[in-house]
Amino acid sequence: MDLPVAIKVFLLAASPILECRGAIPYGFYAGLSPIEVYVLSLLGNLMPVLPLFLGLRAFERRFRHFLVVRYLDSVRRRAAPYVEKYGVMGLALFVAIPLPFTGAWTGTIAAYVLGIDVKKMCLSVVVGVICAALIVELACLGVLQIIWEIP
Repeated sequence: MDLPVAIKVFLLAASPILECRGAIPYGFYAGLSPIEVYVLSLLGNLMPVLPLFLGLRAFERRFRHFLVVRYLDSVRRRAAPYVEKYGVMGLALFVAIPLPFTGAWTGTIAAYVLGIDVKKMCLSVVVGVICAALIVELACLGVLQIIWEIP
């Protein structure tokens, strides 16, 4: 069974590694319009955020003795400088950087391990994902290349 392209884009955006960085280029390659790609990627990337945040406490309690603790500590070390320096908007900045392991999933986990409340986490991650998706979308459209070539 072959899934429609729109569903593939949505699911790629919801995945923990690719997120918008993988979904947007795929959506363009598959022939979707820029608006379709942006909306599907944005919604897909944001879909797992709240369930992930709310489920982390139970997950951590259950798997406390496994490698989860090391991973959570790693996320804490990478995100803490942004949050310490810029506050909650630092988390948005961390999520907005369109590089591997700095997106919505990692930002949500960082918010959890840094003790940021759910409302501030949601605001930060939404702002960060909007920015990251916009950066990737503009890069795919060639807009960023045009900007950098202007003397």
